[in-house]
Amino acid sequence: MQCNKCKNEIATGGKFCGICGAENQTRIKMEDAKVRTKKSTSPFETVGAFIWICFLISAVLYGVWSSWFGERPVSDCKNAAKEIQTIIKVDGGVDSIKTETVYGCEYPDGSFLEYQYEN
Repeated sequence: MQCNKCKNEIATGGKFCGICGAENQTRIKMEDAKVRTKKSTSPFETVGAFIWICFLISAVLYGVWSSWFGERPVSDCKNAAKEIQTIIKVDGGVDSIKTETVYGCEYPDGSFLEYQYEN
């Protein structure tokens, strides 16, 4: 390398010129470049991180979705029959009472899910 001030040869890696004492600008530029260099990530690392994040998001969404909108476990179901009464009123008076038996599934929380039959 050459000194920028006196053009004297400077030993490789030398910080100052041995003749004029000027600071070696080339070395400073090289050190700055090393500090500014950013570690590059390989595409495989980026894709792997993306896949991992997608997996975590889908696992969380599946858990939330199934707890909010999921089907109830069949093991909690108890076959039950309920009688439903329909009162038909005409002009404020009772015209008729219709009683119908519906079959379905009763859950421990008291909710009842009527069986749907396809014709």
